[in-house]
Amino acid sequence: FVAMRSKGSASELETVRRRAVQLVLDGRSQAAVAVALGVHSVTVAKWMARHRAEGDEGLAAKPTPGRPRFLTSAQ
Repeated sequence: FVAMRSKGSASELETVRRRAVQLVLDGRSQAAVAVALGVHSVTVAKWMARHRAEGDEGLAAKPTPGRPRFLTSAQ
């Protein structure tokens, strides 16, 4: 099994995570939020757990490192 990255830029995905957490905090169920945002309910649960553990910083977009370059900038 290979996990697929969600479509969208890092900032767009961060916005979705923040929206999901806010909807749950406003009283909607995790299942309803998942359906509304088009993600799996387990995903919303993971976002909520990360928010409880790390606060808003846990939802922040993280840079993706990508493949290292073979050539230096001078080459």
